[in-house]
Amino acid sequence: MPELVFEGTAKWDGGTECSLAVKGQQIVSVSPPPSFGGKEGYCTPEDIFAAALASCINTLFMLIAKNSQLSLKN
Repeated sequence: MPELVFEGTAKWDGGTECSLAVKGQQIVSVSPPPSFGGKEGYCTPEDIFAAALASCINTLFMLIAKNSQLSLKN
């Protein structure tokens, strides 16, 4: 199995905001929820975590379907 390398960075933008980057490309600016002193209208780190988890689960189901030779519909 090939070695998998994952790269992600967070750069503080001042205040409560930071920019997240994957493979050197900025993907989103985040801030804590307003209840923790963050700004309204930003994705929170918790939002990003939940989305990453959902993406992993989606990939798992797609691999199971492929290995089971299931035909999927949108």
